[in-house]
Amino acid sequence: MPDGWGDLLDESYWEEVGERYGQEIFDSAANDLNGVIEARIDRYADPSATACDFGCGVGHYLQLLSPRFGRVVGLDHAESLVEQARRRCEKLNNVKVLRADLTRAKLPVGRSEFGVCANVLISEHPRLRSAILRSVRRGLRPGGIVVILVPSLESALFANQHLVEWNRRRGFSQQEALEAGLPPTRRTARELLEGLVRIEGVATKHYLREEAVFGFVRAGFEMVAVEKVEYAWSTEFDRPPSWMNEPLPWDWLITLRRG
Repeated sequence: MPDGWGDLLDESYWEEVGERYGQEIFDSAANDLNGVIEARIDRYADPSATACDFGCGVGHYLQLLSPRFGRVVGLDHAESLVEQARRRCEKLNNVKVLRADLTRAKLPVGRSEFGVCANVLISEHPRLRSAILRSVRRGLRPGGIVVILVPSLESALFANQHLVEWNRRRGFSQQEALEAGLPPTRRTARELLEGLVRIEGVATKHYLREEAVFGFVRAGFEMVAVEKVEYAWSTEFDRPPSWMNEPLPWDWLITLRRG
């Protein structure tokens, strides 16, 4: 790993976010309308196995994994998040939370039979995402399963279309409606070609379905399943109008086997 690579993690940003995590970071499992995430975890539950949450944040997924696996490990690089996860899981005797840089070659734990990696592969830097994905693969036993949740680029573009339409219905001109969505600039066009959508000013990687599948298989995984995790429109917009119904916004939940 070259010197300065860890700076791409923007640790100070995540330490600051960690202090207000409950308000800043979306709880995907709690907002999964159809219970797809829990159902997928249930499918691989094994009281004799070890599960690892790669990028555990404050530990929401650790609470899901604890009753389903014999041993659970949570890894995250931000100390403020690690401390919150430890407090959240302090009564769960089979859960251990460790600080770890997922961009590094060596992890502080052995290999697991099952893993979760929820909205962690979202950096704008491709090499950083690849480094994290390599760590996830190294952290699994051969044949082990990992469930990876990533933002959907298709959903982001669809939500933007809804936002433009909403503004049209509110009386905005065509130009005003467009500018209220993803701004039509050269930078936006360039970033969208890379799957980057700015969330509160931060360029965040979003994935086309086929792009995610192709990339994960190329990284040494075998495809098991691709599913939509759907959320309410209120997770996208404040007080969305009643005409916003199905189809709903979604993330991609991709289940992989370590080859």
